[in-house]
Amino acid sequence: MLADNGIFIFDTRFPSKEELIQPSTEEYWTSVSDEKGRKCDLYTEMTYDSIQQIQHYITTRRFYEDDMQVEELKTTIDLRYTYPQELERLLVVNGFELLHIYNDWEGNELGEDCYSMVVVCRKKK
Repeated sequence: MLADNGIFIFDTRFPSKEELIQPSTEEYWTSVSDEKGRKCDLYTEMTYDSIQQIQHYITTRRFYEDDMQVEELKTTIDLRYTYPQELERLLVVNGFELLHIYNDWEGNELGEDCYSMVVVCRKKK
């Protein structure tokens, strides 16, 4: 249990513009080589539930050997973004004081193009 006046630091995703405007249909993202040396094309697809504020992602990986597709893997992730003002309110309601929000663990300032928020808060008495 965190003592009164104790400092709590955590990292959470920042809702970047790039992630919020992802297409709702499958779209090519990038190509990489896997550990077996195969070409892997990555595709993303996103749907957003505005009531629950959850972004549902599907990432499709298509693996090729000699220009022939040999495997396809799909993974999913559901992301619930919390915006800075919402985060501050949640902290206050739960007995914390927001001290600072950074872009990263090096202490850089939060900006519009960030992907992460490092939150520093203190537990109130």
